[in-house]
Amino acid sequence: MPQLHRVDFTHQSAEEYARIGLIGTYLLSAQAVWDKLQPVRETIQTLVDFGCGAGKSTRAAALCVRPRGTVIGVDISAEMVAQAVKSTEESRATLPDVTFVYKQILVEEGMEKIPLADGTADAVTTTMVLQEMQTEDQLQNVVGEIGRITKQGGWFVAVCVNDAITCEEYTAFTYAPFPENKNRRGNYVKSRSTVSNIVWEKDRFWSREILARRIERAGFRIRSIEYPLADERIPPFPDNPSRPWKDELTFSPLMVFWAWKL
Repeated sequence: MPQLHRVDFTHQSAEEYARIGLIGTYLLSAQAVWDKLQPVRETIQTLVDFGCGAGKSTRAAALCVRPRGTVIGVDISAEMVAQAVKSTEESRATLPDVTFVYKQILVEEGMEKIPLADGTADAVTTTMVLQEMQTEDQLQNVVGEIGRITKQGGWFVAVCVNDAITCEEYTAFTYAPFPENKNRRGNYVKSRSTVSNIVWEKDRFWSREILARRIERAGFRIRSIEYPLADERIPPFPDNPSRPWKDELTFSPLMVFWAWKL
């Protein structure tokens, strides 16, 4: 069994991370999820958000669950799960009429295990999390777990980093070289983020081809792979509408997989 090399958020505490609102790339990611799942909202009683962090993406995804449904956020960090519970309780009055549940991901024999039964979810989302998987075995395990908990005919939306961004700073990501990945593209994107200059030095580049192959092996059929641009009519900082987007209007920082379970 390969060793699990998990990248944790060591640059800031869960409380500090929770203070970052639904802004910039986070907002663009939420809009990508809404675009795919809100039209099928009536079919979604239970949604699972994999890699929920402090719960920001989970609360955003709750808009895609029918009234009195359930949203389950799962994360490997106990600190993040505790913060997600706290932040959700604090903002409950403004949230949709759904039940929120948060659980910590388990690690068994070096691999992650989502603590949910097979076929639990009508939909699963994951937002800018898959780049934290350091090996293809780890990536396949995680996507396989997502496939396991998704019902037949259920939906999967994976918001990933645009695979054209490899070793350049963009939307708070820096990718180290991994020569064993034969599908790497050239380092031809140099862009500026609206959000910050923070970098995750150990985040892993995964190409469109590798991600698609792993998603399909997990039992999904991919319906589309898209690169959404920001909408200039929607400011990246809702509390400061005069502050504009930067390159996100002309080059997408995201690659969005939309799939359904066979």
